[in-house]
Amino acid sequence: MDLHIERKHVTADVNLRVPSRTKLHAPLAMPQWDDEDDNSSDDDQPPTHDNHGDASQDDDNQPPPPLDPAAFNWDGVGDIQALQLKNSELMATIKDYKHHVTEFVARCPLQLLLEAVEPIPGLDVNTLRDVLQGAEVVDHDIRDVKIVHQAKKLRQAKIALTKEKSKGAGASGRIAELERQLHDAEERHLKSERLVHKLQLGEKPEPKHTESANTVPLKKFEDLRVKYEAMAIDLKKTQRALQREVGDDVPLAEILDGEGGGKRGRAQQIVMLKAKVKKLEKDMQTRTAPDTGVDAKAEVELLALKADKQRQLDHVIADLDALKDANDKLSRKYDAQKARVHTLEKDAGKHKTKLAILLDKSHNDDSLIDALQHEMDDLRRQISTNASALAKGIDWLSNNQLHRARTADSGNIIDATNTVEALRTKCLEQKRQLAHQASTIESFRRDLQQAQKLESTKIGVNGMTDTANHQALAVRIEKERLVELVKSLQHQLSDAKKADTAVAPPPKPEIRS
Repeated sequence: MDLHIERKHVTADVNLRVPSRTKLHAPLAMPQWDDEDDNSSDDDQPPTHDNHGDASQDDDNQPPPPLDPAAFNWDGVGDIQALQLKNSELMATIKDYKHHVTEFVARCPLQLLLEAVEPIPGLDVNTLRDVLQGAEVVDHDIRDVKIVHQAKKLRQAKIALTKEKSKGAGASGRIAELERQLHDAEERHLKSERLVHKLQLGEKPEPKHTESANTVPLKKFEDLRVKYEAMAIDLKKTQRALQREVGDDVPLAEILDGEGGGKRGRAQQIVMLKAKVKKLEKDMQTRTAPDTGVDAKAEVELLALKADKQRQLDHVIADLDALKDANDKLSRKYDAQKARVHTLEKDAGKHKTKLAILLDKSHNDDSLIDALQHEMDDLRRQISTNASALAKGIDWLSNNQLHRARTADSGNIIDATNTVEALRTKCLEQKRQLAHQASTIESFRRDLQQAQKLESTKIGVNGMTDTANHQALAVRIEKERLVELVKSLQHQLSDAKKADTAVAPPPKPEIRS
């Protein structure tokens, strides 16, 4: 207990009067301890927790004396080290006190700490510290001793009060727990009474539910469950009464459908049957012969008309259903045809684009065929010129140099004859090929003209797409034929050029005298 009080007072002194340690940490303050003033070290000691804090602050505000190297006392170095060691010990003590104060604050309420730290008027802190520590046997003031004693008693009283308050809080919690247990016991008592009542009525008891922490939703659930059970019992009674009323042969589901169900209750049937019985009894009493009056005939006619109208209504309803089905089918068919028309329009547009491209290519093929035809005409003229020149050479050789040719080398004559025959055969073959190619080109031109006529006379886009497909196929075939023709003509032209370069005019025989 004394240790706690001492810690409180030391903490208050440290917070209110923190000593200045500038002289202890400043190395330039060493000239203050010289031979002329031996008592200067006493002034530089770390101040204790007394009432001399103002004097130390005045010393700190004064400027330091000028440094005199000649008057410096080198023997004071050990004193400085001792002071530094003492200063470090004091700092460690202060830190320890602060640590204890922090733990005390964590354990004790803040209000108690503030009351302990608050200064008391007319109280000497140093005297109280001497009284508490008992370091020296001195005459103390009885009032100071009494103050310390009362402070201890006050602290003990406050601690006891805190304990009692904690006990009171625990007792309050215990009372609340007991009240809650009492409430749960009452609830269980009510449940047991209801269960006994159900057992007396002959009903099966419900299984026990586990108690939850929150009793309010549980109570509400119990009330709703009781109401539900009561309503279920009433519903069963009502269903049994209704079944007895309408009869066992009539299902309750048809009765509960409402007015649209067309079912008559037992009371209505009884009323109608009673009315019919009264009418029959009255008829039996009033007349013995069958009624042939106007009312009876009118009633029969009305019944017949009613049956006829019912048959007509059924027939009209059946026709209406059939028409609705047909309308649905036609609507679906119309939608399908519309989608198909849209698809065909797209396909027709694509085919039209392809036809335009093919026509453009066929125009280019026409230009190429015309160029090849001109080249073939030129080759034909060249061949005819070469043939005429060859014929003239042969005639000249046969008429004028026949007798000289006989005297020439027999081998040269045979070679010249063979060359002439080969040239004639080659010329005839080329003429035959040119005639065949001319006929092929003429047939291709006729086919192309027919395709162009079909393209110019075709139907609209929404019309026959099969015609467009056939036209595209014909144009594609025509294109392939033209490509093959061009390749054949080019091959033949290259062969003709090679033959012209290979076949040279025969050498003229030398005229021998």
